[in-house]
Amino acid sequence: MQKKQYILLLITLCIVAGIYFFGKTTHQNKATATNTTIASTTTFDAYEEEVLQQLNSTNKDSLMLWKTALNNANSTKDKAQLLQKISFFWQQQQNVGLEAYYFQQYTDVLKDTSLLKENASLWIFALKNNKDSIISNNISTFANQSLEKVLEKNPDDVDAKIMQAEYFVLQGENPMQGIGILKSIIDKDPHNEKALMALGRFSLQSGQFDKARERFKQVLEHNNQNTEALYFLAITEAEAGNKETAINLFELCKQLVQNEDFSKEIDAIIENLKR
Repeated sequence: MQKKQYILLLITLCIVAGIYFFGKTTHQNKATATNTTIASTTTFDAYEEEVLQQLNSTNKDSLMLWKTALNNANSTKDKAQLLQKISFFWQQQQNVGLEAYYFQQYTDVLKDTSLLKENASLWIFALKNNKDSIISNNISTFANQSLEKVLEKNPDDVDAKIMQAEYFVLQGENPMQGIGILKSIIDKDPHNEKALMALGRFSLQSGQFDKARERFKQVLEHNNQNTEALYFLAITEAEAGNKETAINLFELCKQLVQNEDFSKEIDAIIENLKR
């Protein structure tokens, strides 16, 4: 398979992973995708105005109705309900950046510290999906602030530390600091699947297939039903040029997931590998 074909395959694989293993799609909406090449940054409000132009009239009218009600709301309960509704609206539009932006406001209005980790997780997910967009700097700032709040509340929160490690790697300025955090977690807990998966994915993204393979196999040795690890191991083998092994792993993953749409995606990927 030619290098260009492998690149296209990896893009397809990552999209499928986002849909079936991360709980949210990694597809960007048209407005986000259109702006990915713009180097400048903008505010969330200005960005939202641009995205609004891509919506159909029904969705646009609904959103504007809720935003008008939000501006006129007096009680905390009313504001929280409207912010939650708008956040969910952007989730349905597959715009994680704006979903996170309104969920942040929802969290702030309620002053509910139990939502801090969920808020941080959403910002990290938004950073993964919008790292090249015009709101990436804003997302990065909110992600960092939300993680600091979680770790200030509980410095030993392992999930938050893993998210912090992802943040450092995604930012690109201190990737080894993030890798170091993940390794320290594994030193204390060798079977921590989230940390192992994160290390495996980062190794895969940097083309270190041997290291990626090792991490995903560590997860599967401890939990052979982890379909995400199996899936990414298949990606690793495909990227390393081991097509037959990759196909067998994809087939096994398909059997374990038992999802018709997922199976169709995998079948298409396998056909691509056979060319």
